[in-house]
Amino acid sequence: MALSISVIGQNKNVQLLGSKTYNNTSLHGDLNDVWGYVDSLGNEYALVGLEKGVSIVDVTDPANLVEVFYVAGPSTIWRDIKTWNKHAYICNELSGGLQIIDMSALPGAITSNDVYYHTGPLFPFPDAHNLWIDENGIAYVFGAGFGKKGAIFLDLTTIQ
Repeated sequence: MALSISVIGQNKNVQLLGSKTYNNTSLHGDLNDVWGYVDSLGNEYALVGLEKGVSIVDVTDPANLVEVFYVAGPSTIWRDIKTWNKHAYICNELSGGLQIIDMSALPGAITSNDVYYHTGPLFPFPDAHNLWIDENGIAYVFGAGFGKKGAIFLDLTTIQ
């Protein structure tokens, strides 16, 4: 049995500006999430969740997409990314807690020294399913591997 997908209204008010292919499946794996970020100069970035890590891609010029940083992470099909201030927050359903990438150096270089992890000293959680960050800098971490996969709230305003 063949699967056929029809796209109704394709090309209506939609124009492809650029695309990026991740050919190295042994390094990256499949894609699983995407989020956006704009630096202090107005440059735009796609934060791409991959099966084996996170890729930050400069999309300011859509015809010339450039990966500016890649960090490996636990190999999992589920990753969720959000931003607050000049940081990216990433959770996954396997391990490592909350991965945090300090992006304040953009458009300059981000290094491995800009990546750190929060596993929760009072309520430790190795994994989480989803997160949301509100306009006040409160991160809501859902499906956290603490207790019965509940919710944990983190005040991100304490991170400089």
